[in-house]
Amino acid sequence: MIKETSSRPETGKGNIQRIWALLPAGRRNQLGLLVMLLIVSVLSEAATVTMVVPLINALAKPESVPTFLRGFFELFGGHTTDQIRLSMALLFVILILVAAGIRLLYLWASMRVSFAIGSDFTETAFQKTLTLPYAEQTRLNSSHLLTGLMVKMQQLVFVGLIPLLTAAGALVLAMTIVATLFLIAPDVTILLVLLVLALVGVLVLGLRTPLKHTGEMVARLQPKFTERMQVARGGIREIILDGTQQFFAHELSRTQRALRHYQARGAFLSSSPRLFMEAAFMLTIVGLALWTFKSADDPISVIPQLSLVAVGAMKILPAAQLLIQNWATIRNGRAVVRDALDLVEIQAKVRGEDIVPLAKSDGTKFARDIRLKDVWFRYSAEDPYILRGINLTIYKGERIGIIGQTGAGKSTLIDLIMGLLTPTRGEIEVDETPLDRSNLFAWRKQVAHVPQSIYLTDASVAENIAFGVSKSDIDRECVIDSAQKASIGRFVNDGDAGFATLVGERGMRISGGQRQRIGIARALYKSADLIVLDEATSALDSDTEARIMRTIHELGRDKTLLMIAHRLTTLRGCDRIIELGSGEIVRVFQPDELDPIG
Repeated sequence: MIKETSSRPETGKGNIQRIWALLPAGRRNQLGLLVMLLIVSVLSEAATVTMVVPLINALAKPESVPTFLRGFFELFGGHTTDQIRLSMALLFVILILVAAGIRLLYLWASMRVSFAIGSDFTETAFQKTLTLPYAEQTRLNSSHLLTGLMVKMQQLVFVGLIPLLTAAGALVLAMTIVATLFLIAPDVTILLVLLVLALVGVLVLGLRTPLKHTGEMVARLQPKFTERMQVARGGIREIILDGTQQFFAHELSRTQRALRHYQARGAFLSSSPRLFMEAAFMLTIVGLALWTFKSADDPISVIPQLSLVAVGAMKILPAAQLLIQNWATIRNGRAVVRDALDLVEIQAKVRGEDIVPLAKSDGTKFARDIRLKDVWFRYSAEDPYILRGINLTIYKGERIGIIGQTGAGKSTLIDLIMGLLTPTRGEIEVDETPLDRSNLFAWRKQVAHVPQSIYLTDASVAENIAFGVSKSDIDRECVIDSAQKASIGRFVNDGDAGFATLVGERGMRISGGQRQRIGIARALYKSADLIVLDEATSALDSDTEARIMRTIHELGRDKTLLMIAHRLTTLRGCDRIIELGSGEIVRVFQPDELDPIG
């Protein structure tokens, strides 16, 4: 049996820790380079701030320019007073342009890395959901899965990664500017920092609870919105027939209005701190200016210092705004990011080394029989057994019918035989070789499943027959051969586009019988040794069913067939019929023992 590991993510970790733990080494290295670029960026910003006082002094008193700068200017012909002023101004402009260029480079790099990480996480989550065992697949909620992969993974980037990197950059910039100001004007800087900290503290305390509640509601309503859409599209025939369009439109409207309400509320709460920060900073600058002029002996002498503070505040203000705004965005999106990371952290029940790529799988076909030896099955230790003590041998080339009341265990039995489930107790052998990790995936290659409802994509007949095969890799001759054996060659040839004919979403452009024949052709294209028909014709009328069953029974004896059916007439061409009841084999009998009325 395959041992399963827990699919629940580790607890006790914050989203940032979880993101870091999930990053591959290459992405971590990119983040390291991003940090280095950020350091260069903030140092360039600090250089522009430190140049304010020398610039003001140079404009007022050119002789106050430091000797090393004066010598540098003279190398380029800057000898006169006006030339020194112009040279100092040009140096300041160059520093500003360089700092802006580096910040632009950091912004570009952070966006690229953020979206690359989002792409990595989406691919990882999708691959892990595909490699979950079938038993786990049945427990997944499709609405939550679709919302997670299509919406929440995108939001992971916009409300998680980008705000995180932006906030980190803003924090480092603000701290660097504050440190620079403190070295030049400590008293004014302390007052400025205390005000900013007090304002940020008030905003954080006031916003954290409503932001958390809003984010939780958005995370809860998004899958509901997807579910409403799926229900409306999936049941469109019944909706039209019953005239219930208004009911479903109202249900969708109610859900999406609530979702948009909380999204708008979250956007407002995330953006509003900027207005408070701007107003508070302007009042602070005015207050500091009045206080400095009033306390100074020579008001003119403090102009360079005030200019420095003003420029520093102009740098700190947007950084502080970005910091608090992105904190609010992260707080508001915390639940969505958590859900996205839950999907990335979902544990593939089959370990990576056990997932055998199709190109490398052992394609050995079974030659003699399939044996079920005292097979018991239940989904978990808390659940009752669905199958009990099944002993059964299926010989190569046989046509086996399976009947039983609803809940008898028919579908579970074929899922076990197909290798989608593994026995809780007992063993399944193919040619006396037990099915286990070493051959389970290779066995699945030899099995084809034709369900009651064939899943068809909005693509051509050929692409639906060669399901899961790249269009460029489709074996056209095999498609034609499979179609002819499934008796759909005439249907295809009657169309203008032939095998390029589009079948429509879920096959809505073709009949039910044609859909089932495509399903049979798909099984034949796979060259499967075992074909399982699970109520494959139960939704068809009697004439169409009879024609399809003739097609099935005309397949060569190199194919082994398992057929589940409620209509007993469907099974008259079988070699044996197995009746299940309460998870056990009740009897095995011949088709001629069927009730003639059935």
